[in-house]
Amino acid sequence: MSASRITSSRASARRLSSAARASSRGRALAWTRGPESRRALRDVAWSPLLALALIGCGRERPSPQHGDDAPTARPHAGLSRADECASCHPVIAREWRSSNHARAWTDPLFQDEYLETPDPACRHCHAPLAPRDREPRGLAARDGVDCVTCHYQGGAFVPVRSTYSEQARAGWSRALIDAPPGAYSTSPAAAPGSSEFCGTCHQIHFLVAPAPESVTYDSAEWLQDTYREWLGSEVARAGVRCQDCHMPAVVGADGRAHTSHRFPGMYDEALVRRAVSVELTARREGGHVRVDARVLPRMIGHAFPTGDMFREAVLEVWTVEPASARASARLRRSFKIVAKDAPAREEPELVYAGDEDTRVPAPGGDASPRALAFRLRSPAARELRWTLKLYARTAERGPSREYTEVASGRAAITPDPNLRSRSRSPR
Repeated sequence: MSASRITSSRASARRLSSAARASSRGRALAWTRGPESRRALRDVAWSPLLALALIGCGRERPSPQHGDDAPTARPHAGLSRADECASCHPVIAREWRSSNHARAWTDPLFQDEYLETPDPACRHCHAPLAPRDREPRGLAARDGVDCVTCHYQGGAFVPVRSTYSEQARAGWSRALIDAPPGAYSTSPAAAPGSSEFCGTCHQIHFLVAPAPESVTYDSAEWLQDTYREWLGSEVARAGVRCQDCHMPAVVGADGRAHTSHRFPGMYDEALVRRAVSVELTARREGGHVRVDARVLPRMIGHAFPTGDMFREAVLEVWTVEPASARASARLRRSFKIVAKDAPAREEPELVYAGDEDTRVPAPGGDASPRALAFRLRSPAARELRWTLKLYARTAERGPSREYTEVASGRAAITPDPNLRSRSRSPR
């Protein structure tokens, strides 16, 4: 390569790296300011640089007719596994190999739940390249959601710079939201680069249990509601897609700019620390400490936490003194057992249905920021400390030992105003 081409390549990388930083700054402004900032953000967010897709497995649903809006496909013969793609894309392949997409089938938390309820439908999103009629083995199990899953449709390679109209996007969106429970496929209708493409695995109902021997989750409930959370948010209205946060623009070790294939999520500390903030005050009430806290959405496009019911955030507060007092609140979805009429059964069917949702809603939605209150028995403390941690959990084991610290801090405990007024009153 000539010196002039090397210089040009490095200059392009610097420009794209600057665009990535500008995109992050633009999102922060657009989510807090008016429509002019949001229009500016759209110009950044829809650049070809950020047009790669997240995940391509999903459910079979009515495919909207999008005609000329379909992504342009061309043959890409001979590639059927991620290792083959790595020969030309080594940096991207290494990023993907470290991601949760690559571990979609082998992830211990998923395996715990799958072994408990080994439904074949789970394979559609967690091992999409495995044969439908048997357990994933070998590469299909090891590679989980790989290059072929996302970058091939109908047996042809799909370019990352696919374009599509708002009419096509609206059709894909309706297909996601209106999909009946229990219909799955590995052929998404949506185009790469769209949030709808991600929704094929991140907007799904609980599995249908044909003849349940025990209480199961209601298949009319959403197992993952992430796409719909994004759709109703201020972030979606600003034109920010899933890929803009979960596939950010980066410059690799080779000096070339590309969109990250690490797919950062709940274990990425930098990402989750930007997602929410905590406002907290503590004041004394006699021998107790009253704590008022609010968890507010910041740079996030869905509820916190999102995804399946195995994720929860825990806000813990405690006083600093020998007789320290502690309290905590869990931000999660909870379920309860209800009786549901079943047409094929003489008696109602017992199912788990949604009970309470204490998560932080997406910014710009109808719900308010999550407000929490605690009352701690702590007669002498003058300082309070707190942490907000994000956990993955299973039904059997509860929260895992692995967590991501989202935020932490301390607050001075203000004196009891009633005590102060009494001390000032005349004798």
